[in-house]
Amino acid sequence: MKRLAPLALVASAACPAVPFGVQYSCGSNSDCAAGQTCQATVCVPASSSADAGGSADAGGPTDAGSSTDAGPRPSTITGLAAGLNESCAIVRGGAQCWGDDSNGQLGNDDAGSGLYSLLPSAVVGLSNIRAIAVGTAFACAVDANGGAWCWGRDSIGQLGDGNQTDSAVPLQVSGLTSGSGVTAVAAGNDFACAIVSGGVQCWGNDSSGELGASYVDGGQSAVPVPVQGSGTDVTALAAGGGHVCALAANGGVRCWGENGLGELGNGSGAASSSTPVSVSKLTGVQAIAAGGGHSCAIADGGVFCWGDDAVGELGDGADGGGSSNVPVPVVGLANAGVVQAIGVGDQHSCAVVSGAVWCWGSNSDGQLGNSNPNGSAVPVQVQGLWGEAFAVVGGFNHTCALLDGGVACWGSDAQGELGDGDPTLADQTTPQAVGPWAD
Repeated sequence: MKRLAPLALVASAACPAVPFGVQYSCGSNSDCAAGQTCQATVCVPASSSADAGGSADAGGPTDAGSSTDAGPRPSTITGLAAGLNESCAIVRGGAQCWGDDSNGQLGNDDAGSGLYSLLPSAVVGLSNIRAIAVGTAFACAVDANGGAWCWGRDSIGQLGDGNQTDSAVPLQVSGLTSGSGVTAVAAGNDFACAIVSGGVQCWGNDSSGELGASYVDGGQSAVPVPVQGSGTDVTALAAGGGHVCALAANGGVRCWGENGLGELGNGSGAASSSTPVSVSKLTGVQAIAAGGGHSCAIADGGVFCWGDDAVGELGDGADGGGSSNVPVPVVGLANAGVVQAIGVGDQHSCAVVSGAVWCWGSNSDGQLGNSNPNGSAVPVQVQGLWGEAFAVVGGFNHTCALLDGGVACWGSDAQGELGDGDPTLADQTTPQAVGPWAD
């Protein structure tokens, strides 16, 4: 088992997505609720000024948001991701990140000078970004031309540029340049994966088969390698602490990597698998997300989770201390409304249900957002959101949500990962407004 942060990510079967901190909630208007449209993989109010084509709207008016917004918010925030102690968003087509910067993971060419940033800082050199993911002290993005970029820690090749040197600026992933057909990226614990023309390629740490390539020597690869048996119909990816899951066009899910706690969801007791295996009992899956040692999916109108359940992160009402190697249903969400998106952190999980956010699992730093210090093995509603939620992402011990009134984060703020500018770095048990945003 590799405990880490995620890129929790949410993705629909119709749109590319990632995990460990990244989230997507729609692929077409049909994936959204009444009165909403799908804009750049996020369901937003039909009256929004965002560009329905998914391109950055550099010329549109800015929306001052509600009175609780920390300054004017960009007219287009089209992606959100959370990692170990950092978070990122796609803003006006560029990337902005906040939190820990000890390895250059904020991408602002200023690694280590301040160690962290309390407010969003612009990632240099990137524009027309279509997807973003955050892992353990590094981040990756996909541009509009189908190329992949990564920055931050590179101790084991997780930047994919062929070297093992940290970078405070985005570097092009080897072989995944403009025109390569990259549509999504996922970042986990020192490894990353991308959807390339419907297949999957991964790079970085391979100690538990995370790269999905049994032929890789030395337990790592500093350049992308094809995942064996991933197929050519992958529509979404989710990367956890030491495992990866892929959503196929037919609604099935395949996972590979670490399986010490049942992360692969196929009912097997094997410690790991370097080739994809099918998750049991799941069909018609619409979205997937992965965390430290567990994963979740939206299927049949509800949420199902599998893997580590030490502190109730599977949401099935069990007291914790165990695990499940097959998906189990999360209790109580059906009565709350329509499940729209999911996000998974290290040991907690969240879902957007009819515009509200519900979370369950560990609450060690307030990451459940219900103003209560206790963890929960069943979903509890996040308190104090000032707008309708469209996406949610989980970091190690913090959570962020994309709202129609900006971005909100809650939980651990040890390295400024909440992005609210609070110099005390105090953990927060209720949502805080991210911003002001960089110009």
